[in-house]
Amino acid sequence: MKATISLVVLLLGCGQAACAKEPWAIIGSGTVTCEVFVNASRDPIAKDILARQISSWAQGWISARNAAGRNTSPLTVGGSLSADALDAMLVSECDDRPKDPVWLAVESLYGRLEAKGL
Repeated sequence: MKATISLVVLLLGCGQAACAKEPWAIIGSGTVTCEVFVNASRDPIAKDILARQISSWAQGWISARNAAGRNTSPLTVGGSLSADALDAMLVSECDDRPKDPVWLAVESLYGRLEAKGL
């Protein structure tokens, strides 16, 4: 729940009155289910295409959160980890929530990484 509230605040980026009428949408590879991502990650052919595409989207999401979430200094959440480490962590996150869209798993992973100082 906390991650969802954080996401809404991040995406809206302004006061409730000013943004209440403004719609927003998640687009791209983050909209597929975690089940699709996990299955693609475990398939030798799909791993090089679909899973990498979704992983790249996830890295972009994390980068955008870092850029949008900074106040006086840049955030570096996930910056100390390799792409392979982030992929493995996202697969693990998605294993626990197969019906959720990938963006929710990425947002949850972001919160865990931030809490651990990674």
